[in-house]
Amino acid sequence: MMKRQPENTRRLKKGLLHYYLEQALSAVESYIEEPEDQCHLLACEYYLKEMQPLVVFDYANEALLFVDALHRLVKKMNKSSPKSEQSEVELLLLSLLTFKNYFEVPQPKSLSLKILIAPLQTQLRRILVSNKGSKLPTLQSPLIHTDI
Repeated sequence: MMKRQPENTRRLKKGLLHYYLEQALSAVESYIEEPEDQCHLLACEYYLKEMQPLVVFDYANEALLFVDALHRLVKKMNKSSPKSEQSEVELLLLSLLTFKNYFEVPQPKSLSLKILIAPLQTQLRRILVSNKGSKLPTLQSPLIHTDI
């Protein structure tokens, strides 16, 4: 059984998560303005990677899988041609905005994160699976990756 974290630790993690989301969004918006500059995507990749340990304990597994899928999408965009497809950029921006709004706006208890991100995860799965051999993790697959 997991021990409950002190309130100030939870607030700190929530603040860090908010900061990383803001920075990732800012990086994507900068990439939209300057698509030839890959540094923006590298910054977004960094912030998404930093978010993973923050969501692993405080939020559902769906949040971790979602952040991991976004991280994989940005890695794919970094490896692809200098200018990523518009649909990938739009999906990344929409996903980050949805994730950010979920944590900022009080949600009714009936609206779970899983319901909110399900359509986005379907689109992420299509894009990532279309990349030869790339697999979107599921709850049955390991969450710890050794490709660091």
